[in-house]
Amino acid sequence: MNHKKISAVSFDLWDTLIKDTNSMMQKRSQCRINNIETLLSNTNSKVSKTIIKNSLNYIREKCTEDHNNEFDISFHDRVNQLINLISKEKVITPTKNLNKSIGQIIDDAFLAYPPNLVEGAKETIEKINQKGYLMCLISNTGFTSPDTYNIFLEKIGISKYIKIILLSNEIQTAKPSKKIYDLAIKKLGVPNREIIHIGDNYQADVIGSKNCGLKPLWVNDDDNPTNKENEKIIIKSIPEILGFI
Repeated sequence: MNHKKISAVSFDLWDTLIKDTNSMMQKRSQCRINNIETLLSNTNSKVSKTIIKNSLNYIREKCTEDHNNEFDISFHDRVNQLINLISKEKVITPTKNLNKSIGQIIDDAFLAYPPNLVEGAKETIEKINQKGYLMCLISNTGFTSPDTYNIFLEKIGISKYIKIILLSNEIQTAKPSKKIYDLAIKKLGVPNREIIHIGDNYQADVIGSKNCGLKPLWVNDDDNPTNKENEKIIIKSIPEILGFI
């Protein structure tokens, strides 16, 4: 990799810069289930926690399926998807602000039980910023709104360094789509060959960015199967990025 021709660094978010723990995921999920049950109960809609849990699990699976097909839908539409799923199992009394109220519950739970910034990520981003490289974030999102992602990124202290943030449920296209990488290239304003993209997902991040002319680095800290060619682009931790720029 030619260090002299790198002008910008692009990051994936989930399992690259941030990671969940099973405990935090369980607490976040239970918070959403409990609060949605209470909300619906207050509108005279008696819906079991099991129905809500199963519906939320389906939404998570649907997000992944959509991302694998290179697209996403808005957070508002995803909440409507959840409401429609629950309605198939139990009639819900419609209210004017139901989508907004459930969306708020989903977002509040994310901020109450957030994922963790990986070790060395903030310090590495600060050093990349000090070196004068442009930076952007390209993320396939879960069931959380773009506004809440931006609040979270500010709280963990990286949004002041990464000004270009591309979220799949905001632009409604997902990695490994060429559209999302081309948008990043356009916003960064530098040639594709001068951009390093760092991510953990081989298909979405490595193949997706490589197909658009970016230089991929694969965060393979789980020792996923690889080959000799890929060994040259593997890193085990975020601070290792500094050796490539």
